[in-house]
Amino acid sequence: MLPITIPLVLGMFVMINSSMNPSGQLAVIFSMIPFTSPIVMMARIPFDIPAIQILASAALLYPYLYRYHMVGRKDIQNRHPYVRKKSNL
Repeated sequence: MLPITIPLVLGMFVMINSSMNPSGQLAVIFSMIPFTSPIVMMARIPFDIPAIQILASAALLYPYLYRYHMVGRKDIQNRHPYVRKKSNL
């Protein structure tokens, strides 16, 4: 459980810092890292940050979400007994 919670706790600490200084270098960097960007960006958006930073954060986050979705999907298809495999007919 520890490796999963480290990015979340780190994101929470940076979120607190970014609410005090939303244009700071720490807030900008951690809002671009995919594991912490959803947490940090929610604290920065009310402070009128540039739209390009919001778009860049989303552009970096969506490929990771898609990749983990596909990995999880393949894992479920390989292990779940009730999921039908596609036939090669």
